[in-house]
Amino acid sequence: MKKENGIPSEEFMDAVASEYGKPYDDRIKNTSHPSLSELANKFDTSTVRIRKILITRGLFSTTIIRKVIRLRNADKSIEDICKLTGLMPAAVKASLPYEKGIYNIDPKTSLGVRVERNRKRKTAIANLRDLIENCSSDDFSSCFDALWDCVVLYQGYPFMTSGRGGKGAVKFRYLLKVSSRTGDTTDEIIIDRKEHSKTITRSTIELAFINAMKAQEIAGYVKGPKKLECFGASYLYGMFLQWGIIANHPMND
Repeated sequence: MKKENGIPSEEFMDAVASEYGKPYDDRIKNTSHPSLSELANKFDTSTVRIRKILITRGLFSTTIIRKVIRLRNADKSIEDICKLTGLMPAAVKASLPYEKGIYNIDPKTSLGVRVERNRKRKTAIANLRDLIENCSSDDFSSCFDALWDCVVLYQGYPFMTSGRGGKGAVKFRYLLKVSSRTGDTTDEIIIDRKEHSKTITRSTIELAFINAMKAQEIAGYVKGPKKLECFGASYLYGMFLQWGIIANHPMND
C-alpha cells in the first residue's frame, strides 16, 4: 500500500490521515489521537514518516513545525533554518511537508507559487502608492496597514542598502519575528545578515515612512537613510526605494 522509498502514495496518506482523525494543534485543546508510534506500528513504517504525512495533510501542527514551515516559505535553505532554530538538518526536513504526492504537485508548481507571490507583491505596492497619493500630508496613518501588508509580503526578498557614507551597498533579507511563546508572527522584522541580525518594530517602520513622505514632499526626493531619522534606517531606506515609494535623487536629474 505504501512506497518504501520516496514520497508515500496518496492512498497511503489517505489511510494514515483517516486513522489519525481530527487535526492536532498545540495552541488548541485537542481531542485524543492515536500516538505516532501506534500509527507507525499499524502501518509498518517509521514515526518520522507518519509525522511528515500528518504535517503534509495539515493534521499536525506545533510551534517548531510552524516556524520551520514559515522560514521555508520565506525561501530559507535547510542550512539557514538550522542556524535560526538550532535544529539538525534531519529534524528540519522532518518538520516540512512532502513537496509532492498528495497535492499532485508537478515541476511547474514552484514557478506558479513564485508567480502568485510576485502578483500579490505588485498588488500590495500599487495599493500603497494609491493611498500615498490620496492621503493627507498631515496624516499618513491611513497608509499604515497597506505599508505593513508590503512588509509581510516581501519577507525573504533580497534588498540592498544604499551604500552611502563611504560604505558599499549590502544585500539583506528579513523575516517577521516569531513569538517563542505562541509561535505566531509579531509586529517586528528581523534583518538577517551573516554578520549579525537586527530587529525593527512596526512602529519604527511607520515612523520611517512618515519621515520619508515628509522629506519627499519637501524636496521631491529623500536624500539618504538619515532623513528617515530612526533605527535601522539604512535597511528601511533600501526597502522604500525598492517599492518605488521614494526617490533617491531629484526627478529632473
